[in-house]
Amino acid sequence: MDRLSGLDADFVYVETPTTHMHMAATCVLDPPDAPAGPWFEAVRTALEEGLDRVPVLRRRLVEVPARLDHPRWVEDPAFDLDHHLRRACLPPPGGQAELAALAGDIMGRPLDRSHPLWEMHVVEGLEQARTAVVVKVHHAAADGVTAVELLSRLLGPEPPGSAPEERPPEALPSGSELVADALANLAGQSMTVLRAIRRTVEVAGELHRRNREVGVSPPPAPFRAPRTSLNATITSHRRLAFTEVALEDVRALKAALRVTTNDVVLAMCAGALRRYLAGRGEAVEEPLVALVPVSARRPGRPGANQVSGMLVPLATDVADAVERVRAISGGTRRARKQERVMGADTLADLAELAAPLLALGATRLISRLRVFDRARPPFNVVVSNVAGPPSPLRLGGSPLAAIYPMAPVADGVGLNITVVSYLGRLFFGLVACRETVPEVGLVAGYLNDALDELRKLTELA
Repeated sequence: MDRLSGLDADFVYVETPTTHMHMAATCVLDPPDAPAGPWFEAVRTALEEGLDRVPVLRRRLVEVPARLDHPRWVEDPAFDLDHHLRRACLPPPGGQAELAALAGDIMGRPLDRSHPLWEMHVVEGLEQARTAVVVKVHHAAADGVTAVELLSRLLGPEPPGSAPEERPPEALPSGSELVADALANLAGQSMTVLRAIRRTVEVAGELHRRNREVGVSPPPAPFRAPRTSLNATITSHRRLAFTEVALEDVRALKAALRVTTNDVVLAMCAGALRRYLAGRGEAVEEPLVALVPVSARRPGRPGANQVSGMLVPLATDVADAVERVRAISGGTRRARKQERVMGADTLADLAELAAPLLALGATRLISRLRVFDRARPPFNVVVSNVAGPPSPLRLGGSPLAAIYPMAPVADGVGLNITVVSYLGRLFFGLVACRETVPEVGLVAGYLNDALDELRKLTELA
């Protein structure tokens, strides 16, 4: 029995009937190198063999009575692979639009908490004899980096010398056992409370001092982003779009403009959103603000989610695309300095103090009152850039050709753009609330246009 960290538990608390907190990926596979019989059965066999390399896939969530403490992960004594492995077939022509529609339907359904929190949907009927799998896992079990690691362990070759781990079945813990474990943990929380309070006061003072420096423009504050059609109360319906670009093209722009790869990605998103909103007749005079997650992984730090984040202005009020990149680069540098001052430990300590009942109640109250139909959002969009698997992956004898990442949206922020690198390509997965961003496919197309515009302007310069 393992206790969830505060950050991991937060992704359980904020889940509502319209906000589903799972990560996912749509993986497209080339035809197998050699015939291996029915592909679904080949995938099932490969999955059975790979499960022992990913123990979290056999564990389910249990709540502590009266929500005295964060939930626990426990081994599922009734684990059934057939509950998690599903089968689907695309309607003709089986192209990217049909695949995105199916993935959107899968993203719009919550995971069943009475079982381990993951699913794999095996998809057949793609054009060019391709196949796909849509893999979904709860955010409490994985952040972006962890999700890539899980995928690599699940689909990668078995490490030399590794053998399946023999695990005797365990009974679910009783309510009294959970309460006793929670009380023992709470008894040792006093130092965490004091550390969190002290560190919060120190961080607030340091940020105030930095933001008062002459000539220094501070990063945006939460809940000061402009209101747009992207930012409203969401429904449970999802609409997805996929696109990809050559990593070489992005790196060439990075070198030519002397910025980072992430700056170029953010500039692509800024250009795409600027054009999308203009097409809807929205004149947004203030720059949009992106939440950019930052990995904070460190050996020994507990929890599947080891992240902090920074708020970056996207300079969508700047007409010239090259100047926009440079403005974004400056904003990213300032935001990263602030993120370093805050530190992931401060965020983790504060998350440990979140009262489960308060966190759950506040999230549902915000949704029920439709607060973000009137108030300014905390930020306008989430843009996450994750390093993909370092080597080629395979499943059921088929080489993995593409990975389109998918991440959650929430009330007030109806669009998430996540990017994963793999085999010399950057794969973009756009997840949107269907009612809030109905034409998310346009945004995906505008991403490619924004890259082309930057390339042309850079060549002219």
